[in-house]
Amino acid sequence: MQKLIKLLLLLTCFIGYTQQVRHTETINESWSFYKGSLDNPFDKAAKVSWEKVTIPHSWNTEDILDDKNGYYRGEAWYKKTMTIPQIYENQQVFLLFEAANQVASLFVNGKPVGEDHIGGYTTFARDITSALKEGGNEIVIRVDNSHNDEIVPQSADFSFYGGIYRDVQLIITKPIHFEVANLGANAIFVRTPEVSEASAKITVQSKLVRPKKGTYYTKQSLFTADNKLVKEVKSRTSFQKDAHNSFSIANPNLWSPETPYLYKLVSEIVDKKGNVYDRVENPVGFRWFNFDPKKGFSINGKPTKLIGTCRHQDFLGKANAVSDEIHRNDIKLLKDMGANFLRIATTHKTQQFWRCAINWV
Repeated sequence: MQKLIKLLLLLTCFIGYTQQVRHTETINESWSFYKGSLDNPFDKAAKVSWEKVTIPHSWNTEDILDDKNGYYRGEAWYKKTMTIPQIYENQQVFLLFEAANQVASLFVNGKPVGEDHIGGYTTFARDITSALKEGGNEIVIRVDNSHNDEIVPQSADFSFYGGIYRDVQLIITKPIHFEVANLGANAIFVRTPEVSEASAKITVQSKLVRPKKGTYYTKQSLFTADNKLVKEVKSRTSFQKDAHNSFSIANPNLWSPETPYLYKLVSEIVDKKGNVYDRVENPVGFRWFNFDPKKGFSINGKPTKLIGTCRHQDFLGKANAVSDEIHRNDIKLLKDMGANFLRIATTHKTQQFWRCAINWV
């Protein structure tokens, strides 16, 4: 009996391992940082005083609060050497930056990768596969928060802190995969155009990378909060075209601030034999809402008074380099004070913030 139990445990571990189709890890630790301009940042012999930092990071944590006018707006550099794990044959390797303020240039092993990313509040990703080598790979990022007449906003009621102030992820996929370098956006677009107590409709638009030859499908599986399968659909994909799936479910559990119920949508790319090439998971909440000039706001047909506040992403001693823990605590404070509404100021927020917000925890 004990041997049977051990065998079952081994099989469970093996199945769990094989289900890890996409490799994603946060690489926030052990970065070197230099504030200022560098004529040759790749010169190993140059005497540069690099400082060890952890991302999220900003170079304006102190000068924004001192008694001097202004704060540093200029160039700074980050670098890190790492060995890329070999996960798949012919794997594709990406770096995803949740944000860097406000112009970012990426170099891998001394070679520029892609165009500069302009804008300090949006996620961006770069395919670094062709720039990699065996062994250690030097990742270098130049970030510049200088005033730039070509970048908006020009001025605001908040400070333009410089730095890689949100997470950096290493993502490794198979050659066939949902897009990663999709301007940094999620490649799975989930919409709920029709929702009622009786039924809900879901449409899913997927951006994927696949060869011209071969037959591949996108499979969408919707699970309840306790991981029970509700619906599964599959549709054939076409080369260089977005894939579309749609389906409906009956009697959906509705999302609201009081009961923030979330389903899980698992999106997969599969072939005829059922082999899985990529997998992405997204939360899905079903609700409908409307504003009426006489009755006010309602959600799921229930009149609801909006009680909330506005929140900027900054914190004492950290500038805008706010940790996931602080995001979670801010949402908890809002919930504890009885809020059911939040204005997110004027900039896009982190993935962790959105996860906390839709769970309202």
